[in-house]
Amino acid sequence: MENNATPQNPNDVEMTLTLNLNDVNVVITGLRELPHRISDEVLRKVVTQAQSQAQAAQQNAQGGFQSPPPAFYSKQ
Repeated sequence: MENNATPQNPNDVEMTLTLNLNDVNVVITGLRELPHRISDEVLRKVVTQAQSQAQAAQQNAQGGFQSPPPAFYSKQ
């Protein structure tokens, strides 16, 4: 049987990257250098996912004890 599904747009394929906190901060810093209209959506995704993962990693390291996630680079 043939698969007649429409081919997925290569730009819509989700990717998983493995980066340490310093790498994530470099990515965030670079995205903040770009115009807001270009980088805002990706920047929000990176920060949201990084905060979530950092919080989960801290909870696992502390046996479930919840503490605030590490601070990500913030240019205020």
